[in-house]
Amino acid sequence: MPDESSFQTILENGSVVIRKTSTYDIDDRLVEYIVVTVLDKRGRVADEFSSRDDEDSRAWELFQKARGAARSSEGIIARLLEEIG
Repeated sequence: MPDESSFQTILENGSVVIRKTSTYDIDDRLVEYIVVTVLDKRGRVADEFSSRDDEDSRAWELFQKARGAARSSEGIIARLLEEIG
């Protein structure tokens, strides 16, 4: 599932997957969603919820922070590869 629209964080008792997805509503308008999936230690879904772009700003803030952290780590890895290579 990894791509530029999904992020996973491993925690002590499981993990959290955050992803952005979109669909069209009945008026043919694009609607974006954030889907948060909580997995237990065995990787089974313990809970899942979604939020439209105009509903829960906490879910969108979580997505933005996860994306920022991932991009930051990618930059660190790129710099390490430059130094090694």
